[in-house]
Amino acid sequence: MDAAGLLEDVKIIAATFAADRHDRQRRRELDPSDFAELHKTGYLLTGVPIEHDGLFESVPRSTRPIAEILRALAKGDSSLALVSSMHPAVLAFWLATPSAPEPHAQAWAEQRSYLAKVTLEGAQFGTITSEPGSGGDVSGTKAVAKPGGPDGTWLLSGQKHFGSGSGITSFMLTSGRPEGEDEPDWFYLDMRGVPWDGSRGVTLTAPWDGHGMAAIRGIAVHRCHPRHR
Repeated sequence: MDAAGLLEDVKIIAATFAADRHDRQRRRELDPSDFAELHKTGYLLTGVPIEHDGLFESVPRSTRPIAEILRALAKGDSSLALVSSMHPAVLAFWLATPSAPEPHAQAWAEQRSYLAKVTLEGAQFGTITSEPGSGGDVSGTKAVAKPGGPDGTWLLSGQKHFGSGSGITSFMLTSGRPEGEDEPDWFYLDMRGVPWDGSRGVTLTAPWDGHGMAAIRGIAVHRCHPRHR
């Protein structure tokens, strides 16, 4: 598998999606089967570094090929392409930095390896960072992060919206302000098997009410993995 081969495979499924464009543009929800078809092409490898058998080499070498793949996908279904674009964009947080200085080198390497592993197993990544009234400025987040226990997890409490791919993505990148600190930090939420009915700490308060991409406005109170600096 290489980027050129992936592009050709994506063009094929995009053509089948395009044949149903009229009905697709009237949808109010994402169809998991569309993502299943995309995953069969190997698209998730765009978020895996080459040293872990993925397609991502570096920001300069990989940005254009990934953009071309997404452009081809958008010709078939722009909503599907928008949600899918979050996957390599979120993972680029780790992919763009192959190593970290001491004393964080080992922890960073382990985290990169873990994320490559779950992605190879079929995990898709997304983002849910925006907050009502923030104007998209992550530095203005009001979500509060508290240590969740000795296992290194954190608990986030706050309101987020525009969670592209909610219900489809396995992990969500988000932001929160750790208690006692002035600056917000980054976290990722493990959403595998987590319903949005409040029973596991995440509540969907208002689903997207327009055509196309399904997004969310929800109260998020969820256990997540350690914050990343």
